[in-house]
Amino acid sequence: MTKNSKRPVPVLNRKATKNIGRDKQSRQSILSRDKSTKQRTTSVNAFSFLSYLRNLFASISEAFCAAENTYIRFNRMFSDHKENTIDLSLTFKHLLSKYVQTFPVSKLSRFLLDLKDKRNFSREFNNLGVKCLIPSRSEKSGNIGPVFCIVHWNAPDFLLLNIKQLERIYPNNEMYVLDNGSQKLCLEELVIALKQFKNVRLFSVRPEAKSDHTLGLQFLLNYSAMQQNEFSVFLDQDCILCRTLDDLLMKFRYQKDLLLIGARDCVIMPKQHNSSLPWKRADFLRCAPKMVHPSLMILQPKKIIELFGHNAFSPHPKAMEEARDNKWGYKPYNERYYSISSRARGHILFLETKMHNEIPLLTSYSFKDVIYAYHAGYSSRTTHLSVQDSIDGIPVSLFLNIRKKAYEYMEQIHKSGTDILA
Repeated sequence: MTKNSKRPVPVLNRKATKNIGRDKQSRQSILSRDKSTKQRTTSVNAFSFLSYLRNLFASISEAFCAAENTYIRFNRMFSDHKENTIDLSLTFKHLLSKYVQTFPVSKLSRFLLDLKDKRNFSREFNNLGVKCLIPSRSEKSGNIGPVFCIVHWNAPDFLLLNIKQLERIYPNNEMYVLDNGSQKLCLEELVIALKQFKNVRLFSVRPEAKSDHTLGLQFLLNYSAMQQNEFSVFLDQDCILCRTLDDLLMKFRYQKDLLLIGARDCVIMPKQHNSSLPWKRADFLRCAPKMVHPSLMILQPKKIIELFGHNAFSPHPKAMEEARDNKWGYKPYNERYYSISSRARGHILFLETKMHNEIPLLTSYSFKDVIYAYHAGYSSRTTHLSVQDSIDGIPVSLFLNIRKKAYEYMEQIHKSGTDILA
């Protein structure tokens, strides 16, 4: 057979073609039979499901009728003792409507709002975009004693004085600083100044992040726990230590249920400051005595994370209720960081506060008459403001004067090496 020749086409006889036709018809009949069977099966299943639903609704209606009849029988049986029994004259439908009317809608709405606040807090925290600007260059591995966590915002002068004092008291301890969205010039100044310290790690949130002090505290708490630090001391940028905190840290050794040591968020305004400082709260600067102010706060980070999770500072439903609970009837500020005090309530050791007699707003933190720190407050509140502006009804010029006096006082503490009032 040559390459160009075509292959012969096989010729089928009549019997073979008949068989092929029969096979085709048989296959079609089988397919139609299977299709009708499936349709019948589907219709049977649908019918059985509908009958099941019908029986279910019938049994439910019977149960309703039985319950209604039971209440009616009980009502007749105890009709002579209505004064000593519950009201059984209501039918099942009426009882159901009564339950709907008395449903604790306020509690449910508060629960949903708290849940929404926690979700928002978690979302805000995840959007911080924190990056490390200066890593620690300490040659020593491990950390003896506490680490110090500071949230900074637009007060590099107070922060540098604070770190110098910490390096003097605790020369071998780590310091974690989170810049919480300062102005570009402040942050650049801070980066240059902090490079001289080997034990300082500087972090920064991304410029467009919506952050606040509480979110910064949460980051430093989580980071400290991740570093396996035993103790974390949280300080405000303008809160300077006067002496070591070793005797306070020993409280955790002896009191196993202790969770938090911190400054009581209640500061009384001395009478001599009322004339020079026209404060809108004549008697109090702060008035939440059951809450801890994070300007000085000591805790065990791993223990806090184990108990309250990685959102320990997230909103707590009873935080503001407890913050308002004071005998003076003052309404406190709505601070998100109160939540950790609510979670740790009953396991807190408070440091007492006292405002300086000569320098308004400068407050000391003490335990058993031993002063551990001074807190200036308002060190960065004047940022973006002019001298003609005001804060809480007080001229900015007055705040700037108070800020200068507080800084000089703290600088004197650092240079003397001891508390000048001790």
